[in-house]
Amino acid sequence: MMAGLHTAGELVDRVKALDKGNRRRLLDAARQLAGPESIETIEARRRVEAASAAAHVKMARNPGPLRLAVRPGGAIVDLDDEEAEAARAQVELESRRRVLEQEQAARAVEAEALTKHRPPPPAAHCRRGCRGDRPGTHRRP
Repeated sequence: MMAGLHTAGELVDRVKALDKGNRRRLLDAARQLAGPESIETIEARRRVEAASAAAHVKMARNPGPLRLAVRPGGAIVDLDDEEAEAARAQVELESRRRVLEQEQAARAVEAEALTKHRPPPPAAHCRRGCRGDRPGTHRRP
Protein backbone atom coordinates (compact mmCIF):
# COMPACT_ATOMS: atom_id res chain seq x y z
CA MET A 1 0.00 0.00 0.00
CA MET A 2 1.21 3.53 -0.70
CA ALA A 3 2.53 5.40 2.33
CA GLY A 4 -0.21 7.07 4.33
CA LEU A 5 -3.09 5.59 2.33
CA HIS A 6 -5.54 3.25 4.00
CA THR A 7 -8.38 2.86 1.49
CA ALA A 8 -8.78 2.39 -2.26
CA GLY A 9 -10.72 5.67 -2.37
CA GLU A 10 -7.73 7.55 -0.97
CA LEU A 11 -5.52 5.96 -3.63
CA VAL A 12 -7.97 6.93 -6.39
CA ASP A 13 -8.07 10.52 -5.09
CA ARG A 14 -4.26 10.72 -5.02
CA VAL A 15 -3.96 9.32 -8.56
CA LYS A 16 -6.62 11.77 -9.82
CA ALA A 17 -4.66 14.67 -8.32
CA LEU A 18 -1.51 13.74 -10.30
CA ASP A 19 -0.75 15.27 -13.69
CA LYS A 20 -0.36 13.05 -16.75
CA GLY A 21 3.42 12.69 -16.46
CA ASN A 22 3.31 11.73 -12.79
CA ARG A 23 0.47 9.25 -13.41
CA ARG A 24 2.62 7.63 -16.12
CA ARG A 25 5.60 7.39 -13.73
CA LEU A 26 3.39 5.89 -11.01
CA LEU A 27 2.00 3.33 -13.47
CA ASP A 28 5.50 2.43 -14.72
CA ALA A 29 6.76 2.01 -11.14
CA ALA A 30 3.79 -0.22 -10.27
CA ARG A 31 4.34 -2.29 -13.44
CA GLN A 32 8.03 -2.76 -12.61
CA LEU A 33 7.16 -3.96 -9.11
CA ALA A 34 4.63 -6.42 -10.56
CA GLY A 35 6.94 -7.60 -13.35
CA PRO A 36 5.54 -6.29 -16.69
CA GLU A 37 7.49 -3.88 -18.89
CA SER A 38 7.00 -0.13 -18.65
CA ILE A 39 4.47 1.59 -20.88
CA GLU A 40 7.32 3.51 -22.55
CA THR A 41 9.03 0.23 -23.54
CA ILE A 42 5.78 -1.18 -24.90
CA GLU A 43 5.07 1.97 -26.92
CA ALA A 44 8.62 2.00 -28.32
CA ARG A 45 8.25 -1.64 -29.40
CA ARG A 46 4.92 -0.82 -31.09
CA ARG A 47 6.53 2.06 -32.99
CA VAL A 48 9.35 -0.20 -34.20
CA GLU A 49 6.88 -2.93 -35.19
CA ALA A 50 4.70 -0.43 -37.09
CA ALA A 51 7.74 1.00 -38.89
CA SER A 52 8.94 -2.49 -39.74
CA ALA A 53 5.53 -3.49 -41.10
CA ALA A 54 5.41 -0.32 -43.20
CA ALA A 55 8.93 -1.04 -44.46
CA HIS A 56 7.93 -4.58 -45.49
CA VAL A 57 4.95 -3.26 -47.42
CA LYS A 58 7.10 -0.62 -49.08
CA MET A 59 9.78 -3.15 -50.01
CA ALA A 60 7.12 -5.33 -51.63
CA ARG A 61 5.90 -2.34 -53.68
CA ASN A 62 9.26 -0.78 -54.45
CA PRO A 63 12.28 -3.03 -54.04
CA GLY A 64 15.40 -1.07 -53.35
CA PRO A 65 17.35 0.29 -50.44
CA LEU A 66 15.35 1.70 -47.54
CA ARG A 67 16.09 5.24 -46.51
CA LEU A 68 15.14 5.48 -42.84
CA ALA A 69 15.94 8.10 -40.24
CA VAL A 70 15.31 8.47 -36.52
CA ARG A 71 13.76 11.78 -35.49
CA PRO A 72 14.62 13.49 -32.17
CA GLY A 73 11.43 12.14 -30.58
CA GLY A 74 12.50 8.58 -31.43
CA ALA A 75 10.18 8.14 -34.39
CA ILE A 76 11.52 6.10 -37.28
CA VAL A 77 10.59 7.74 -40.58
CA ASP A 78 10.97 6.77 -44.21
CA LEU A 79 12.77 9.57 -46.03
CA ASP A 80 11.14 8.61 -49.35
CA ASP A 81 7.70 9.00 -47.77
CA GLU A 82 8.69 12.37 -46.32
CA GLU A 83 9.91 13.56 -49.71
CA ALA A 84 6.69 12.36 -51.35
CA GLU A 85 4.65 14.21 -48.71
CA ALA A 86 6.70 17.38 -49.27
CA ALA A 87 6.05 17.09 -53.02
CA ARG A 88 2.29 16.65 -52.38
CA ALA A 89 2.32 19.71 -50.13
CA GLN A 90 4.10 21.72 -52.85
CA VAL A 91 1.50 20.67 -55.45
CA GLU A 92 -1.29 21.68 -53.04
CA LEU A 93 0.37 25.05 -52.45
CA GLU A 94 0.68 25.68 -56.19
CA SER A 95 -2.96 24.70 -56.70
CA ARG A 96 -4.10 27.13 -54.01
CA ARG A 97 -1.92 29.87 -55.53
CA ARG A 98 -3.55 29.34 -58.96
CA VAL A 99 -7.04 29.44 -57.42
CA LEU A 100 -6.17 32.67 -55.63
CA GLU A 101 -4.84 34.20 -58.86
CA GLN A 102 -8.05 33.20 -60.69
CA GLU A 103 -10.18 34.75 -57.94
CA GLN A 104 -8.15 37.97 -58.08
CA ALA A 105 -8.51 38.12 -61.86
CA ALA A 106 -12.29 37.62 -61.58
CA ARG A 107 -12.48 40.45 -59.01
CA ALA A 108 -10.48 42.72 -61.31
CA VAL A 109 -12.90 42.01 -64.20
CA GLU A 110 -15.88 42.70 -61.91
CA ALA A 111 -14.32 45.95 -60.71
CA GLU A 112 -13.67 47.06 -64.29
CA ALA A 113 -17.26 46.23 -65.28
CA LEU A 114 -18.59 48.24 -62.35
CA THR A 115 -16.47 51.25 -63.31
CA LYS A 116 -17.66 51.14 -66.93
CA HIS A 117 -21.33 51.04 -65.95
CA ARG A 118 -21.20 53.63 -63.20
CA PRO A 119 -23.14 56.80 -64.13
CA PRO A 120 -20.94 59.83 -64.72
CA PRO A 121 -20.84 62.49 -62.02
CA PRO A 122 -23.23 65.41 -62.57
CA ALA A 123 -21.82 68.05 -64.89
CA ALA A 124 -21.30 71.61 -63.75
CA HIS A 125 -24.40 73.72 -64.44
CA CYS A 126 -22.60 76.99 -64.83
CA ARG A 127 -19.16 78.46 -64.72
CA ARG A 128 -19.36 79.09 -61.00
CA GLY A 129 -19.48 75.35 -60.40
CA CYS A 130 -23.05 75.02 -59.16
CA ARG A 131 -24.24 71.56 -59.97
CA GLY A 132 -27.75 72.47 -61.03
CA ASP A 133 -29.15 69.19 -59.73
CA ARG A 134 -30.80 70.75 -56.70
CA PRO A 135 -33.47 73.39 -56.99
CA GLY A 136 -32.40 76.78 -55.75
CA THR A 137 -28.69 76.15 -55.93
CA HIS A 138 -28.13 78.33 -59.00
CA ARG A 139 -26.94 81.77 -57.96
CA ARG A 140 -27.38 84.67 -60.21
CA PRO A 141 -24.79 87.46 -60.25
